[in-house]
Amino acid sequence: MKIDIEEKPISMKAAYGILLVFLILGVSLVIVPVNFFTEMFNEIKTQSEDVYLYKGAYYLLGGGLVLILMVVGFAYPKIISKPMTSNMEKAFIIAFVGSFILIFLLPNLIHYIVDDYLQDKKYFICESKSKQWLHNKTIVYTKKMPCSEK
Repeated sequence: MKIDIEEKPISMKAAYGILLVFLILGVSLVIVPVNFFTEMFNEIKTQSEDVYLYKGAYYLLGGGLVLILMVVGFAYPKIISKPMTSNMEKAFIIAFVGSFILIFLLPNLIHYIVDDYLQDKKYFICESKSKQWLHNKTIVYTKKMPCSEK
C-alpha cells in the first residue's frame, strides 16, 4: 500500500507565527536568569542571612540569546527585503557562537565569583538547603551555622 503525501509550502503567516513563538520563548529564557540574578544580588547587597544561587537558571540565558538570534537571522532578510551585509553576517555569527559559549561559561563563572565573594564575607554553603537535579543546581549560602531546612 502506497501513501501519497502531498507537501505544501508553509504560509508566510504560519512562518511568522512560528518565529514569534521562538522570539517569545527566547525573551522568556533571558528574563528568568536576569530575575534570579537580581534577587541574588539584592540578597548579597542587603547581607541577607541566606543567599540563593540558582546556578541552573543561568544556562537559560545563553539559550535564550541563541533563540533570539535565530529569529533575527531568519526574519531579517524577509522583513528588510535584502540580505545581511558581510559585516552584519560576521557580527551575527560571532554573537551566535558567543551565545552558545555563554550557555556553558556563564553559570560556572557566576558560581565561581559569587562563591569566592561570599566565602570572604563569612558565608557557608548550607548542604541541607541546597539541591541539585541534573544541571539545575541551587546553592544556598548562609551566615548562620548550623543551618537547617525550614
